[in-house]
Amino acid sequence: MAVTNFLVTSLPAYVQENRDLIIANFALSGDSRRYMGLMTGVKGKANLNVLTATPVFQDGKTCGFDPLDSIAIAPRTVEVAPIKVQGEICPQTLLGTWGEYLVRLNAQEIKRELPFEGYLVEAITNEIKKKIERLIWRGEKGQNDPIDGIIRQIADTPGVEEKTIDCCADGCSSETPNVFGALQQIFAEVPENVAERGLDIFLAPQLYRLFALQLMKANLYHFAPEAGYPETIILPGTDARVIKANGLEGSYTAVATFRRNFVYATDMEGDEEVFDIWWSNDNRVFRYEVLWSSGVGIVDPSLAYLYTLICTAGDGGDDGLH
Repeated sequence: MAVTNFLVTSLPAYVQENRDLIIANFALSGDSRRYMGLMTGVKGKANLNVLTATPVFQDGKTCGFDPLDSIAIAPRTVEVAPIKVQGEICPQTLLGTWGEYLVRLNAQEIKRELPFEGYLVEAITNEIKKKIERLIWRGEKGQNDPIDGIIRQIADTPGVEEKTIDCCADGCSSETPNVFGALQQIFAEVPENVAERGLDIFLAPQLYRLFALQLMKANLYHFAPEAGYPETIILPGTDARVIKANGLEGSYTAVATFRRNFVYATDMEGDEEVFDIWWSNDNRVFRYEVLWSSGVGIVDPSLAYLYTLICTAGDGGDDGLH
């Protein structure tokens, strides 16, 4: 009963007092979104205006003004969709859990205090962030997702084709597909107008781990192990960033483009975002509702490249990736 009373009195208050932090936590942070552009205030659709300037050199020895330059603005659209999550929490399932988390805090010597209600909110927001990450990359309206993700948008761009790279073209065994070599190939073949803006290569997490291991085996340590496992590694000999994209988990996919070509859109400027938990006397449970808007767009989809990495291993057998 003490645990139930604690939750009844403090959980809704915790959500109310920390509403802005909670909303920002699941709507604006985490994984791939930190490497994308951000548009706020989008309630339905908004334009991603692509500006192209074409300077014309003229004879500077003559007087007068002859405007020959051209500037074109080609609007593209980013669309957000309202999304909601609803659920229930039975207090009886939480009996004894508060003490368990106190033990964890002491054992791990965590220097900050997170109230018990914070753990509940954190668990909900963490799962929402995982689903947003997947939606950004692999959402498909045709599969009942609220938005089309980056993969779908690239695939729907006229003239853009998915490419296949054999990880073992430069030699490898089925146990060690040459992801490092595949990334070098991607960097070498992207157009200069992409590379010069800063190349980002988003990589499925299992491929990213292989890439990191291959760097270490080659004595190319591009991070300090004691600093923790990185989510971004600079491709050796280049300025390209290789980024672990958890939303691509389970695939053998790499996506390459210039920095900030992908844009995450949300509202975040009105009262449409909701994170609410309340005690239902009728049902004797906590109910929660989360409501927000999410969308993703591509500034120039013709300069976004989708790759599938395979590994023939040179023997026609197990490809080492699938």
